[in-house]
Amino acid sequence: MLSYSFNTRQVKSKLNLGWISTKKRLRKVIKDTTILIYSEAYKNSPIDTGKMKASIYYKINKKDAEVGVNVEYAKYVEYGGGTPRKAGTIPFFTPAVEKGLKHLKRELGK
Repeated sequence: MLSYSFNTRQVKSKLNLGWISTKKRLRKVIKDTTILIYSEAYKNSPIDTGKMKASIYYKINKKDAEVGVNVEYAKYVEYGGGTPRKAGTIPFFTPAVEKGLKHLKRELGK
């Protein structure tokens, strides 16, 4: 299982935003970023049976957001090691998170 989560307080403190103009704007940027990460992970997820791609999810509420992959073997596909097939890595989740965080910083002017 892989996941990435963040909340409004965490984003504000890590990016040294202090007080931004509206909480509504920050929530919108977090929502857009979460959906971007989800979309990129879904688009780049390798397909064998389709189970892993189907398990990619996101959750957004007023203060928190989470995106993840809900199968145990996702970490082996992402990082390698311990797989029965000894397949190489196929990073799909980490690049999606990295792209999302770049988007988040750009949208918030950092």
